[in-house]
Formats: sequence, structure tokens, C-alpha cells
Amino acid sequence: MKFILTVFICTMLFGCATDSLYIQLTPNEDSSEIFKNNPETIYILPKPFNVKDVVFSSYNNKVSDSTYERLFWRFEGNLLIVERHTDNGVAGSSAIYEVEISTSPNTNRVTFMPTLVKKHQDGLILPYAVPQLDINSFLETTYYERRFEVDSKYKPEAIEGNLKRKFNNTQSFMLDNAKVSFSTEVYPYRDGSKSVFEVHMVTNKIDSEPINIEALYKQVELKLISVVNA
Repeated sequence: MKFILTVFICTMLFGCATDSLYIQLTPNEDSSEIFKNNPETIYILPKPFNVKDVVFSSYNNKVSDSTYERLFWRFEGNLLIVERHTDNGVAGSSAIYEVEISTSPNTNRVTFMPTLVKKHQDGLILPYAVPQLDINSFLETTYYERRFEVDSKYKPEAIEGNLKRKFNNTQSFMLDNAKVSFSTEVYPYRDGSKSVFEVHMVTNKIDSEPINIEALYKQVELKLISVVNA
């Protein structure tokens, strides 16, 4: 009977551990891992060159009554610090990544190279598992906004009709390495119209080439201008 009771208690305790991202029943000591042969992520930025124009993903989500999943980042000198946490607001586990930044302002290039991850796990009884993060996918996904205007000889109704026919009310399209969404305001201007575009772009790396933000901006503008002037 004592043996059965022990098994029952262990089963109940272990079952509670599945609240986190994956099963990890025994807390590990703090550890560090140096990345070797990890791929680098390169961006070509618009002028004026500013590394802080690169914006990565972040979130702070409550996933249960007592559990939060968090992702945030910051620039510290020539490092990008990326922190992934699972916690209850007081204690939890984490993975903190150090990413080296190297720049070449003459070519508008910035390179991100993951070098180190530090892992921490709190608690002795049913601790949160160390949270997982694909650091390379994180570095390849960035967010940009741009506003531009287009003058046209056509009336606002014609411009709005062209945009609707081209994009079917989705106001979004795909480019190589990016997903683009936009909003438009069209109003009469002189003898034609003026279209004001607010563009939101999310990168999505599909090959080993640098992600050229300047080239993507030009593709976006050319595509939308061609619709306005069709």
C-alpha cells in the first residue's frame, strides 16, 4: 500500500510539470553554452545607417493563471541581448542570449552573430523548464514601418478601385524575404489625387543572402506606385 501511494504521489507531481514548454523534471544548475559555427544574419539598412532601426519581436503573454511567457531584447554596446523567460511573476526559468553586432557603415551592413546562451532554472520542486527559442529565426524576423506619398493624375475613386482590384481588400502582399501590409489614404490633390501609404514590413529570410531592407523598400514603393498610376 505504501508503494502504491508513493507511485500515485509521484505521478501527480510529474503531471504538473507539463505547464511549461516541454517536460524537464529536474532543475539544472545555471549553465552557459558557447555557439560554434552558428550562422550569421546580415541586414543591409537604408540610409542614414542606424543599427537601432532594426526592430525584433517581443511579447509578454499570460498563458495560465500563474504562468507568463516573455521575450524581450535590448542593445548593449556591440551586443544584442535577447531574453526568453517563463515565470510566475516572482520566480522562473530563463535563457539569455548574447549576439555580437558588427557594422560596416560604408556598405550599410550590420551583422548579428549569436555567441553565447546562459540558462537558469529556479526552484527545487517542479521548476519551470528552461524556455526554448530559435535564436536564428528570431534574428531573421524584424519589423519596419515607412510612410510615403504618391501624386497621380487620376481621381481618388480610380486609385481606390485599382488598389481594390489588385489586392482584393487584403492590403498585403509578399516579397522575397518580407511580408508587406499597408494602409492608404487617398484624397483630391490639384487636378488628380494624392495617395498616402503607411507600410508595415516583416522580414522572412528564405536564403543565405543578406536581407536588404533598402531594396525591399524600393520594391514596395515601385509596386504601389505602379498600381496608383495604372
